[in-house]
Amino acid sequence: MITSNSYKTGSLAKTEANNIAKTVLLSRTAYIDILRFVLIVLVIAVHAAVTNGSIGDWTYEDPRQDELSGIVLSFIVFYSQAFFMALLFFFAGYFTPGSVDRKGWGGFWKDRFLRLGIPLIAYTWFLGSIPNYIDATANEGYHRGFWVFFSNYIWHPDEGPTWFLFALLVFSVGYFICREAGKRLLLNNTWMKKIAVPGNLTLITAAAFLSIALFLVAQFISMDKAIDIFGIFSMKLTFFPSYILFFIAGIIAFRSNWMEQFDAKVQRFWNWMSLGLVIVLPILLLGGGAASGKINSFLGGWNIRAFLTSTWLSFTCISFSVSLTLWLRNRTAPKSKLAAMVAKANFGAYFIHPLILVPTTYAISFIDLPGLLKFVIAITFTVPLTYMMADVLRRIPGLNKVF
Repeated sequence: MITSNSYKTGSLAKTEANNIAKTVLLSRTAYIDILRFVLIVLVIAVHAAVTNGSIGDWTYEDPRQDELSGIVLSFIVFYSQAFFMALLFFFAGYFTPGSVDRKGWGGFWKDRFLRLGIPLIAYTWFLGSIPNYIDATANEGYHRGFWVFFSNYIWHPDEGPTWFLFALLVFSVGYFICREAGKRLLLNNTWMKKIAVPGNLTLITAAAFLSIALFLVAQFISMDKAIDIFGIFSMKLTFFPSYILFFIAGIIAFRSNWMEQFDAKVQRFWNWMSLGLVIVLPILLLGGGAASGKINSFLGGWNIRAFLTSTWLSFTCISFSVSLTLWLRNRTAPKSKLAAMVAKANFGAYFIHPLILVPTTYAISFIDLPGLLKFVIAITFTVPLTYMMADVLRRIPGLNKVF
């Protein structure tokens, strides 16, 4: 017979087991939530940098720009562009197999539609009209009202940052095809669990092959140029070798439990490598004449500058990603307050940040300040306001399933 005391003991044991499981889960994801927060702040920073004179393209660019700020901000863009989107794709891949395991393909695709499809459609055909209208009136001499602009906009949509969501949908289809093909070939996922965590030599080899891939793609598409897919989604295909590699690596990392196995020696090596790569970039660009009109030769073409840029980008992509991820993994408490605060707002912040950043930078444009100072002001206002608004969005009934 089960007595009340034994029942209570069993309940306490079950509760304790659940608490332990939750702690383990938090310890594995808290640092990833903070890492995603850092990466989204970098996304905002890059767009603010382009607004104020850096190389690159963005919805709105301040007409008042100064050369010195442009040079400094371009370095920020180079350092960030090298790795931040690839690392976002890595963790998108990392969480994909578990999502399919838990929900099945039906639940997975329903979730993809809610979390990726709806935001993509909403921003591309509707919400994107707001920052684009600001740009049209500020920089293109547009004088008509917003609703007139909007009626034309829906025929010429702009995906803004949701190109990432479109790419994730494509990558998810690729994963579906490969996983289902594996089943039909009587393959399963157990072989992935036997893939050892990559050491320094493996990571260096991956960086070397990635540099070749980036260089070859840059022969056809300059690194600063985007290709329109379906006339809507502007994709910088030069960087897609790193995005594809990191997405696949994320899937394998999940199956093989890589994130728990990297040791301190790997982190120390890539910390020093990251420092060296930070120092090398200005030597490479300024020493190679980037500031004196030769910047385009660094971005593509069959020349030594483009090859060195591709090599720097590939090693930086892996180096910064490993260093930052392991640094946060080792220093983030399982019950981190910052992780708890940003975890549920990260996606919404990525989605809505243009709606906050563009009006903010437009308002600042009327102030006669150096671009670098405008950049700092824009980040200071945009980041907290964006996360506040994202938190509000996810609390709205119905939208909480999307954000």
